Order: sequence, then C-alpha cells, then structure tokens
Amino acid sequence: MESRLIRIIPDQTGRSWADRLAEGTHEAIKLNLKFSALNRFKDRLTPSVDQIKTAGSAVAGAAGSLMNLIHKSDSNQIFEIEWSRAANLKDVEGNLLSINTIYAEHPLVKGNFIKSNILHTYILKEQRSQIIRYFRSAVALKSLTIEIVSQNSGKFFKGGGWNIANAETRKETHEDHRHWFSVTYNEPCKEPTVDISTLFWMPHFDEILAVTKGASGGTIETATTLNTSFGISAKAAKVADIDSNWIAQQSFIVKAEYV
Repeated sequence: MESRLIRIIPDQTGRSWADRLAEGTHEAIKLNLKFSALNRFKDRLTPSVDQIKTAGSAVAGAAGSLMNLIHKSDSNQIFEIEWSRAANLKDVEGNLLSINTIYAEHPLVKGNFIKSNILHTYILKEQRSQIIRYFRSAVALKSLTIEIVSQNSGKFFKGGGWNIANAETRKETHEDHRHWFSVTYNEPCKEPTVDISTLFWMPHFDEILAVTKGASGGTIETATTLNTSFGISAKAAKVADIDSNWIAQQSFIVKAEYV
C-alpha cells in the first residue's frame, strides 16, 4: 500500500528529455566505474550515449507506461513529469494536473492523483464513507463510531472531511491525537447489498467483514492499525507539504450497534 509522489514541471527546452536522461546515465556509469575495481576496463564497460539512447527507446516502446515519462529527484524522492507528458492526466476531482504542483498517487487506485497536501484528508473521508456504506448494507445500523488515534507523539492532523453523514444525529471531535466521529440512525434499516469490490478499503478492515457476516442484532468493537505513511519518507513529506504526523501508524477503532 504505497503512494508515489510526482511533481509537474514545465517542459524543458533544447535537448529532449530522453537525450538528457541518456547523457546523465552515461555520466553516472562512468563515475561509478571510476571508483570501482573495474576502473581499468571503464572504456570497454561504459556504453556510449547513443547506445543508451537506443536501449532506452526499445524499453520505452515496450513498456508504454507512465513510468517511462518520469524521472526521480534524488534530493526529495519525488518523481518529476514534464507538463506536456502529463497533459492527459487528471486529479481525483477531474482537474488537469498543474505545473509546479506535487501530487500523490492513490495508494490503492493506481493512476488516481490527489494533491499531496490533502492526501490524508481525502483518504480519511474515503475510508469513513466506505465503512459506513458497508455497515448499512450488511446490517440494520443503529449507531456507528469511528475513532482514529495517532501512534506518534506529535499533534494529530486536524481536518479530514468528517463533517458529512446521512443520518439523524452526528457528532465529531478533533483533539491532539484523536479524531472521533459518531452517527446515530433513529430508524435502522438494511440497505441493498453493495458490491464489495467498490469498497476497496474494506479488506484492510477484515475483522469488520468477519464479525458482520450473517449478523443480526448486537454490537461490535474492532481495532485496526494502518501505516498511513503509504511509503512516503519524512523528507519527501516535508517537501510535499504533508503533515508529518501522518508518517506513522494510526489505530482505527470502530464501534457499531445494529438490529
């Protein structure tokens, strides 16, 4: 469960991106050989720029994927894509990707891009929505509480789209290490079954799936720990304006009552 960070950069003038990449690769190979035991063979072992270009063209033609359009900035672990090569890509809100903006690829839905500074806000809202939809289709839900507790020592990120719910009463609380959302349904009813494949976060809450299968009446309380760094380093998170408190483990405590 990883999220790739990308930055959209202006188109480069002069040499093509492929030429710059090939020349950079050529220099890197020479530098590595310079300090290795194979130094005396460097002239024979180092491919020419033209050879690298030819090999690169063959690989690019075979792969045909987004990874062929990007290169990685070692300084901050963020991939960069020239704007013209990302012209057909859109974010999760349907907007074209913008120059000088950093995006995070959805950790579960590849090809879906979210502005990096709202990545966890978006994911929390998505997780909560899918948990609610699942419960309402699995049981006649009376009440539901979703609590997220940060496992690090910093203050918890505040915000996260916890303001909406299709219910009679609801309440939410934000504290230093805790998000808490509660909803109550005055007229519990089981809704039509939802295609579980559309609720792609639910396999990560497998205890909920197990407890509610065939259930009729009762209460449950489950605790799930997820790593919400999504493979993003603290250094990259800082550059991408991602709150550092998310680069940690979070405990999801879910309580439900149903008939």
